[in-house]
Formats: sequence, C-alpha cells, structure tokens
Amino acid sequence: MKPAHGLRFVLERASSEEVLALYRGTIETAEQSVPIVITVRTDPSTPDGLGVEPRLDGPTDWDDKRRTTLLRQAGIMARSAVRGARKDGLPPPRRIQRWRDL
Repeated sequence: MKPAHGLRFVLERASSEEVLALYRGTIETAEQSVPIVITVRTDPSTPDGLGVEPRLDGPTDWDDKRRTTLLRQAGIMARSAVRGARKDGLPPPRRIQRWRDL
C-alpha cells in the first residue's frame, strides 16, 4: 500500500556473510515505488564503527537533490537501527519501516 502523501521506507534484511547487514527494500511515494539496497559494514574509521552505503536499485524521476536527500535519510535510518541493536547485543533488525512527511 502506497502512502497518500509523504513517503515510506520499507527495508528487509537479506542474508549476507560478507557484511554486517544487507537491506533490500523500497522507498514508496504516492507516485512510485523505488527499489533500494543498503549495505552496513563495520568501519573502525567512523565514530560508531559502522559504514553505510545506500543506493537506488532502479530508475526514478527524482532530481539529484531529492535522490541524495532520500538516500541519506535511508542510510541514517539503517545506521541507527543497526547501531541500537549492536548496543543491546542483538543482531541487526530484520525489518525497518519508517514513514516521513515530505
């Protein structure tokens, strides 16, 4: 179900032996649903020890500014969810779902 307004991030953890967490999902707006992939790795060079790489996995009509903003938001959400789980000694969450107003 697509949101009537705003957007929804829906991410599911995929199995991966090579990285801390690999998420596949969508960024859903009223007009379209765009596939996204987010890789979360351990990275000792960052303050929280996590490196996050979000990327769109399909075409979109978003301009560069919107694309960059949404990828940044998705990366922040994944980082926060994984960081919180690690802090509590838990594995990365299986599902992350967030709604944001535009």
